[in-house]
Amino acid sequence: MSAGTVDKLGMSVFLMISTSAQPILAMLSKEDNEYKYNFATVPLIAEFLKLLTSTMMLLWKVVEFKDFRKTNRPKLRWERVNITTNMSAVVCFIMPSILYVFINNIAFLALTQMSPSTFQILNNIKILTAGLAFRIFLKRPLNELQWIALLFLVAGCTVSQIKTDGVSGIFATPVLGYMYILTSAALSAVAGVYTEFILKKNNDCLDWQQMQLYGFGVFFNIVTLTIADLRAGFNKGAWAIVLLDGYNWATYMCVVNLSFAGMLTSWVLKFADTVTKVIATSMAMLLSSAISIIYFKEQPSLQLFLGIGISTLA
Repeated sequence: MSAGTVDKLGMSVFLMISTSAQPILAMLSKEDNEYKYNFATVPLIAEFLKLLTSTMMLLWKVVEFKDFRKTNRPKLRWERVNITTNMSAVVCFIMPSILYVFINNIAFLALTQMSPSTFQILNNIKILTAGLAFRIFLKRPLNELQWIALLFLVAGCTVSQIKTDGVSGIFATPVLGYMYILTSAALSAVAGVYTEFILKKNNDCLDWQQMQLYGFGVFFNIVTLTIADLRAGFNKGAWAIVLLDGYNWATYMCVVNLSFAGMLTSWVLKFADTVTKVIATSMAMLLSSAISIIYFKEQPSLQLFLGIGISTLA
């Protein structure tokens, strides 16, 4: 096994763990089954942490302290990295940064309608939408086996949601929850394919590309929070003043984990592809379901196990 394959496998495993932890941490951050903080601030702080980390990693590569004692200033060796600064390349990062603002916030909304294990199983719809996005936007055909796998995936998600307790209704999750998941899946597919395209279209340093993506991410998260405050008449105070109000240990962990997962995702999209990313995150359903059953005392149903089994087979 080559070193590159080992790196991709290792990053995929870390991404799987990080993805499985996110809905669980979001659930733990609730008090009395509701968010006591403004969950829209979590993606903002996470984007800022990613921007700060990417900037430090880029500077680590270009700063040289060899003659620091003589000159009292470090040298910047920009020739060590590839950087494209023309505006046509920079603006390409605007669209995915806007999409990720919606995706990150929709995840919190979805978790008000379902458990972490259900969220992870339904989140597998992203594989279907990613496959379709590859076919439509990148003109990459899907073979017969891949289409069969996608059908298994849809079947697994559907089976996991069927109710047999005699209560009115067919499915176990409210309609609003399904709307959140479908919207997130559609946006994730477009964002993933487009982000992979712009990350791979040149040989720019990944840290520099991440700085652009996360810089726009910080900006658009600030815009979103400001608009929400204006619409609410600042009835709970300006977001910048009450930024950390209601945060507990799980919320802080949620911020850190979201930052870590975001940077891992960029690495996978740069050096692997969207399908690898989606499969890695989808396998998180196994770990997330196990933790939900053990920690949250969630009662596993036959439909849940069947859904997980069919989705894993896909």
